[in-house]
Amino acid sequence: MLEIEVEKLIWRGRGLGRLPSGKRAIILPPVLPGERIIGEIVKEKKDYVEIAPKNILVSSKKRKHNPCPLSSQCGGCSFGFIEDNYQLKLKKELLKNEFNRAIKKNCITLDDIIVFPSPRKWGYRWRGQVFVHRGKPHFKQLNSSKLICLSRCLLFVPPINENLLEMVNNLPDGKVIICASPFDHTVYTEAQKGPLILPFERYNIYLKISPGSFFQANWDLNQALIDFVTGAASPFERIADLYAGCGNFSLPLATLKKHVLIIEKDQRAIDAINSWSKKSNYYIELNKMNLFKENPVPLLEKHNSQCLIVDPPRSGGGRFVKNISKLKEVKRIIWISCDIINTARDISPLIRAGWHIKDIALFDMFPQTFHMEVVFVLDNPSLSL
Repeated sequence: MLEIEVEKLIWRGRGLGRLPSGKRAIILPPVLPGERIIGEIVKEKKDYVEIAPKNILVSSKKRKHNPCPLSSQCGGCSFGFIEDNYQLKLKKELLKNEFNRAIKKNCITLDDIIVFPSPRKWGYRWRGQVFVHRGKPHFKQLNSSKLICLSRCLLFVPPINENLLEMVNNLPDGKVIICASPFDHTVYTEAQKGPLILPFERYNIYLKISPGSFFQANWDLNQALIDFVTGAASPFERIADLYAGCGNFSLPLATLKKHVLIIEKDQRAIDAINSWSKKSNYYIELNKMNLFKENPVPLLEKHNSQCLIVDPPRSGGGRFVKNISKLKEVKRIIWISCDIINTARDISPLIRAGWHIKDIALFDMFPQTFHMEVVFVLDNPSLSL
């Protein structure tokens, strides 16, 4: 056992400290900057050690009681013990520090980052994943594969919690997506046909999707995300939406009379968009493509895309990223990130090539966790708007 001070937080909400020898110490959550803890080394590497905290000697004034009764076991709300405003401050600092470190260049400052807080701090998730075991819902224990049984989660919206036990009662063991419609609050599991209705009320769109298709879990804050992205794309007439999902950005842009090219691999999402577009008066060009295996450059060149919206999964943008420089007509890239480290890897070649970060916005899509959604608006220096 040893005593150590937490200097700051790093990615995934872990603490950073130093042993008396000067060796780096990665301190597992839940800890805060300035806290002094007693812990034990659980992993030792050449460049650092990993420490599990056992007792807090000096506690931060920003620490609060986590209202979740499973917080000491479940790894879901890892920031649930932190005051809400301080969570945002920490996330802003994490974004700046981790992005600059990954880029190996001081590209952004705290003042550069626009922050959009979540309207709801708890009970905001309209979509999530549970592990079914013997007909009951579970989460995984913190830093373990052990399953923790639950009857409700404080991050889920009330319609999911009210129906959670019944939803999974007859399901086989394994992971399952559960969700509810932000429009009529009907609950579904991913195996059900639906349709689940997504309301884009500002754009008079009520999209019917498969419950298994991806959509933003924090639907309230998603409205601000849509407005930000469509605002950044609005100066351009020909816009390509890559990893488009169910058209979170491309459908609102279509109502603004933009010529939108959609590239997505999920057939269920494509079917939902196609069904909507046939009933509307807006033109959308749809293409099914796996961007981790196929090259979209010929499609983008044929479309004469001026602006790219890129919203990849957590693993990053895939192979096509290397081909962006071939697109001579592209003036702006709007990159939506749910993993700063992988995003930094993907867009660092653009920054080294002179692309300018016009705007950077942090959307607190996942309060009570270290996760965040970040939008980078990148402008091509060789082309004038």
